[in-house]
Formats: sequence, C-alpha cells, structure tokens
Amino acid sequence: MEYVIVFIILISTLNNCQSRLQNGTKCDFNNQCICVMEQFLFYVDCTNGNITNTSIFPSNTNVLILQSNNIMHLLDRSFENLSNLLELDLSNNKLLKIDSEAFIGLSNLKELSLGGNELNFTVNSFHINALAPLKSLTILNITYQTISDILSDKMILNLHALQSLETDIISNTDGQAFGKGYSSLKQLRQLKAGKCQMELVNNNTFSNLPYLEFVELSKCRIVQFGNGCIFCHLKNFRYLDLSKTVCENNNFRSLVSDFKRTKIRKIKMTRTFFTSAFPPFHLFGDLANSGITELYINKNSFVMAHDTVTDTIPNTLQVLDLSDNMLVQVSYSMLTLRTLNLRNNDLGKVLAKGGYKRYGTIKLQNVDLSNNGIHSLLFIVFEGHSYLETLNLSDNALSDFSPDVSVMIRLKVLDLSKKNKKIFTTQYHAKYFKNC
Repeated sequence: MEYVIVFIILISTLNNCQSRLQNGTKCDFNNQCICVMEQFLFYVDCTNGNITNTSIFPSNTNVLILQSNNIMHLLDRSFENLSNLLELDLSNNKLLKIDSEAFIGLSNLKELSLGGNELNFTVNSFHINALAPLKSLTILNITYQTISDILSDKMILNLHALQSLETDIISNTDGQAFGKGYSSLKQLRQLKAGKCQMELVNNNTFSNLPYLEFVELSKCRIVQFGNGCIFCHLKNFRYLDLSKTVCENNNFRSLVSDFKRTKIRKIKMTRTFFTSAFPPFHLFGDLANSGITELYINKNSFVMAHDTVTDTIPNTLQVLDLSDNMLVQVSYSMLTLRTLNLRNNDLGKVLAKGGYKRYGTIKLQNVDLSNNGIHSLLFIVFEGHSYLETLNLSDNALSDFSPDVSVMIRLKVLDLSKKNKKIFTTQYHAKYFKNC
C-alpha cells in the first residue's frame, strides 16, 4: 500500500540523517550549518546554530533541519525559494507566530515538524490558512506547544495527502477532540499524542478520524473511558499504544469491551496497570474475534495470569509479552502462540513444580524465562514444545539442567548463561545439541 511505503521511506530518511551529516562539511552560506549531498538529495543541518531567520538557504535544499534555534516568527514567504524542499524541521525553536503565507512555495514538502514551540492555534499566533500551501504534506508534528490544544479542523482542510499526525490532544467533558473537518483527511492513518489530557474518551473522540489504523496514546492522562463504541467505527484499526497511560477512574473495562468490535492486530499496554494484580478482566475474551496477533502487557504489577472458561488466549495471538511484571503464576492454554516473553518475573517456584501451559502440544517457537529466580525445573516442564527454536533461561540460579528436551527437534538456541558463564556440561551439550 502506497501510504505505508511513503511513511517508511520518510522515517528511514530521518533516522539516517544524523549519520549522513557526520560526513558533511560546514556550509558556505553559514558555518554553523553542515551540508552534505547524498543520493541526489541536499541536506542542510543547522541544529543549535543560533539561527533567527530563514532567508539564507540555497534553493536546491531538500532537507532542512533547524531544530533548537531562536526562530520566533515565520514571516510571509519565508521559504519561497525552497520549492525543492521535502523535509523541514523547526522543532524546539521559540516560535510564537506563523503568518498566513509563511509556507508559500513549499508545495513539494512531505514532512513538517513544529514540535516544542510556543504556538497557540489562534489567528494571532498560527494563521488559519498557514498550512494551506502544503499540498504534498504526509507527516506533521505539532506536539508539545506551550498551550496544549488541537489544530482547528479548518486549518487542515487542504492537507489531503496527510498520513501521520502528531499532536497534543485535549478532549472536553463530551469526549469531543477532533472537529468534523478532520473526516476529510482520507489518507490519515497514524495519530500520535504529545501532551495529552482527556476528560472523557468515548464514541465522540475519534469519530471524525474514520481512516485511522495506528493510534498512540502513550502517556495520556485520561479521566474516564465511556461505555459504547470508542474505536469500533475505525474500520481499518490495527494498532493501539496505551503505554504509561494514566486512567484516573481505572475503568479500563469499558475500553477492553470495545475491542470485541474491532479488527485490531497489535496492542501495547506497557506500564499501564500500576495497581492491578491481574491483567484486565475479560481481555482475551473481548479480543477473541478481533484477529489480534501481538499483545504487550509488560512492566506492570501483575502477580497472576491465567485463563478462565470465558477468557482464553485468542487463537490468532502469536506474540504475548508479560515480561517485567511480578508474576508468581502463569497458566494458559496456548495452542497457537508463537512467542512468549516472561522475562524478569518470579516464576521459579511454579516452574519447579509444573509449567505455564494448560495442556496439549503447542506451537511456541520462542520462550524467554530469563531472570525468574529459577533454581530447578520439573522434568516435564517443556513437554509438548516440539516447535521450540529459542529458549532463554539465562540469569537464573540453575545448578543443573534436568528437563527433557528430546522433543525439541527444532531447537537452535538454548541460553543458560549467567554473567557470560555456561552451566551445562560438555557431554550434555554433545548429547542434545550436536545437530543444532
């Protein structure tokens, strides 16, 4: 799909920019900037260059990085001669005002970052027509402004190519956040929150963003999740990140129940549940028909994790990450799971007496049980693990290794190390791993 390809290319360009510029030289027009030509693109990096205006750059510039400077005001036609510009980074300046025609001439711009400035979305600070010339813009970052707010829908009406939006998010007591004009952004697939304070998340919150696939609400402070449809109207909804999200009423049940009406594939809830000894009630049951493939609920406070009659691991789930909790017991039927991460828990006692699976042959390929205080393992603890390829038991207190691994005909890696020392014998290694 074209929007995915464009997004990956732009991210790759951004990630590699620093390494490219290390091979650059000081620019002739400003010795505080670094210039480099690579793969037919001309990069100019003026980070921390004490730049105060935008009138000094050559017309063949393709990527212009002006982050962490002293630009306070973008005047009309500030970039008029930069028609070849593809990426513009103005993050962490001191921007207070952007005039209505500031971006005239940037019709080819793909990515714009205005994060970390002092803008507010009023006519005196950020003119309602300022973004209109950016017909080709696919990525916009406008997070962490001094006054948190969301761009007015009238300001984004012409951004028909926009695929990714990073913005501060504020919702009112009715759950409203994004105006009706946002529904015209038919290419918008990714939403990422910066500063985020939401009084209520309900069926109104994302109703005008029906084309979203990826939603990142990490570090959001949410007073309440409402009952009813929150994400179910997002027909292509695939990814949700609620890491470090604080919900004051701790009513994640309303959110979880909404999953049963979505087609979500991946959920991250890292450092989300600080007071709960168990994963969210009915979490697996509500995901049963969604098609979920990856679930990360690591770095929480869970003590026990097990399935019930009505809450079993979905048969589509392939990756389950429960690492860095406080688990003393795990017991699941996991017939289709491929990767299980239980690193940094306290499962030593339960694994000395039994296992973590309920019954039957399983298809696990990767298991991580490192740093679990394991002193000994029951002989049959890995019974039925005939598909296992990687088993990590490092950083435990094992003095011997007794489990039966003869069924692990696909095993490629068995890590029993502790501080770079192996604790199994050469004979044992030769007996079981000579064909690995």
